[in-house]
Amino acid sequence: MEWKTQNEDQQARALTAAIVGEQARDIMREVLDDETLDDATRDALAGKMAEHPTDPARALLEHFLSARLPQFAQQESTQPVA
Repeated sequence: MEWKTQNEDQQARALTAAIVGEQARDIMREVLDDETLDDATRDALAGKMAEHPTDPARALLEHFLSARLPQFAQQESTQPVA
């Protein structure tokens, strides 16, 4: 097993976060560009994007959770997502 230095591990995590963030942005752009999407869903996703402008993966996750779990939508967005 190859051991990474702490700096290499931090760099790998930062790169992974950047890639996941860009993928989340791409997904959100595609969804928002969908002409069949209803206005309420579009507004909800845009709202999550506005709440978490520097963390698109969290915005997308919260959007999915609120769509899937109505009780999540009622929670404060300041609570950590597990």
